[in-house]
Order: sequence, then structure tokens, then C-alpha cells
Amino acid sequence: MDGMKKLISVTIAFIVAAGIFALVLNVTKNDLKKQIEENSGAKQSSAAEKSIPEIDQDVLFFSYFQNLSYNADVKGYLIDNHGQKLDYVLTGNTKVLTAEEAFKKALSQKDKLKGTDFISGTDLSNLHEVVYLIDTKQEFFKEEIDEKNGTTTLYAVIYENNKPKLVKIYSTGDVVENPKDGNAVVVRKYFQKKLSQDE
Repeated sequence: MDGMKKLISVTIAFIVAAGIFALVLNVTKNDLKKQIEENSGAKQSSAAEKSIPEIDQDVLFFSYFQNLSYNADVKGYLIDNHGQKLDYVLTGNTKVLTAEEAFKKALSQKDKLKGTDFISGTDLSNLHEVVYLIDTKQEFFKEEIDEKNGTTTLYAVIYENNKPKLVKIYSTGDVVENPKDGNAVVVRKYFQKKLSQDE
């Protein structure tokens, strides 16, 4: 009888331990998702509302600095599908470049750009999922600072009908634009935190 009790106790302990282990793994896997939802302070859209593709695109984010007050070079970075930050500079008559034109030019340089680690694989896949939940017609809280220092804008790159589309996340500098969409807020906070750590 004592042997049976011991066997039952051991079995129960094993089941409890396995359950705790599985729970810890799941918490670790979803850590960023929970953090970014808690930090956003905004209700997130449901993934069931949109079809979210796997990461099968070369570039996920595009940063674009432009100073319309001077004929300054357009510069910024691309974030590729490995989480690498690829800095680029576009010289010449760049004052009139739209973000879409600058993106195409920066993309044409991609293979020559040196990358540095910026986003981990897990964070990248979670951000990729959040990006596809952003309302592409979202509005922004906008403020014009006009210090003639230029404006930097971060875009997410999504694909519609197999074509890349830039989705504005936020702007800083002479023009400040903060998103109203909760999913875009998540991405903005993540990037601002990461960039401040890299300075």
C-alpha cells in the first residue's frame, strides 16, 4: 500500500513539474508580446481579423532622415529579416525624394551595406506580427517643431499583392508624429527604447 502511495506521489510530482516546465517555456516565448501589450497602453487588434504572413521578405523596417531646409543627404537604416540594422546614405539631389523613392534607392544598395545586430529573432517575429495588425489608415498626433534639424521617420514594410508598402510608425525631429493606433504605439516604444540603448 505504501509503495502504491509513493508511486502516486511520484507520478503527481512529475506531472506538476512537467506542467510548470511547459508554462515557463510558453511565458518565455510570449514574453515580448506580453511586454509590448502592457507597455502600449492601448487595446490591440485581434490577429484573427487579419492574415499575418510568415517572415518571407528581405526588409521589415525602413528609417528615413530628411532635412528640407538644406540639401542634406538622405540617410537612415533598413532592418532586414535577420534583425540586422543596415545603415545607408543617399547622396546627390535627394532633397525632393519621397520616402518611397528613398526606400527603393536604399534597397538597391542593400547587398553592399554592412549590418549590425539590432533585433533578436523572437522579437523580430513578434514585431512582424504586430506590424500586420496596424491600421494603415491610422491618424497621428502631429506637432511641428521647425528647428531646421530635419525629420526622421520610421516605416514598417508590409506586402500587399506581392508589392512592398511603407506604413508610417512615427516621426521625430522638426516634425513629431506619434501614432494613434495601439499596434503602431507598440512598435514605436520598442524602437525608441532600442535606439536609446544603442546611443
